[in-house]
Amino acid sequence: MCAAQRAARSRATYKTSSQQIFVAPDLTMASGRYGDLGQFSPTIFSKLSPNLFFDKYISLDPPVRPSLRAPEAFRESSINSSQPLPNALGSAVVRFGDSIAVCGISGSLVDLSDIPDRKFLYTNVECHRGDRSNSVAPEDAAVSEWIYQNANGAKLFDPAQLLVADGKAVILVAQIQVLSRSAPPAGIAWAALMAALRVTKIPVARPPTEDFVPVIKFSATESTPLALAFDGQLPWCAELGVATNGLVIADPEGEIEEVSVDGRVAVILTQAPDGPLYNVTLTARSATITQATIDRCIALARARAAELDALVAGL
Repeated sequence: MCAAQRAARSRATYKTSSQQIFVAPDLTMASGRYGDLGQFSPTIFSKLSPNLFFDKYISLDPPVRPSLRAPEAFRESSINSSQPLPNALGSAVVRFGDSIAVCGISGSLVDLSDIPDRKFLYTNVECHRGDRSNSVAPEDAAVSEWIYQNANGAKLFDPAQLLVADGKAVILVAQIQVLSRSAPPAGIAWAALMAALRVTKIPVARPPTEDFVPVIKFSATESTPLALAFDGQLPWCAELGVATNGLVIADPEGEIEEVSVDGRVAVILTQAPDGPLYNVTLTARSATITQATIDRCIALARARAAELDALVAGL
């Protein structure tokens, strides 16, 4: 096969109704550039050397990912909060691609003296990986802490709404389960939390009276919606990667991208062009993250926030 034929074959494409998408490049070209890896099938090649396999895709013109998503394309998403979980003050189910996150919010009555840091929202994230282990994975604990700190730091709501009487208050506990984990879980777990808080309702408290049992009771029929400190534009989390060649990879997914994309950027913000950044977490490793890279990540994150705002607005 001559060089021109190999080049043409490496750019084999198929067409959809709206765009042309590059499919798997011809891996026989891996011989020479990648040693003898070209003799293997794409599946085996991707397992033997995921970095080189990923590099082969993003080196195309235009670049494409093994999933056939464009580098800056996020996964298709859906949000459902119209079917509340039993006994939950608020709940939501979020899907990003093949990953699903379920968030249920419950309340607990405590003494204000037991909340010394005045943080009224607690979070716990569990990722189901298909094993039978009951131990808490380090990633789950790290994501739970990250969401807890950022959710309270962003001041999502006025805690005065949760004050009851007699020095007591309601604290909110968000239990988030990530099913079919196919990507880093922070973004989808945060999205499930935002969607659930948006529909959370706090039962009306009945203070104790002299002629009644001297305890605080909560109404089973009356509730007040939790007022969030954002008018139609929620803070969302976008996770992005930066390849070793500087290419921004939106919403990394799959083992190949998790292994191959060294640079990581996580951003919490609203879609407002001049809105604040509630969190920016950078991990460079072997990638080079420049100011232009960060600016591009923020622009993509704001566009993503607008997409997610549109999804919850339609509920």
